[in-house]
Amino acid sequence: MRLLSALFVLPTLGDKRRWHWEQPQEQIPETLTARLLALIGTSGLIMLRLQMVVVYFRAAVAKLPSASAPHHGSTRSSDQASPARSAWH
Repeated sequence: MRLLSALFVLPTLGDKRRWHWEQPQEQIPETLTARLLALIGTSGLIMLRLQMVVVYFRAAVAKLPSASAPHHGSTRSSDQASPARSAWH
């Protein structure tokens, strides 16, 4: 979670505005530093997207049925072999 928070901060490094819903007061100069900060911010946003792709992919794979998991409606062999359980039914 800390990495996710750090990636949210990267796009704001080169932005001098106090509130991000306002227009910038001045034109940003095209310097090497400004381009580098823009690259870092864009890279942070791309990494956020990639991280979310991995999270959703892992969640989707975890929901897929596996060969070792019993299917719904099937009985386990331990349920059939236990005489104590059958006495309570």
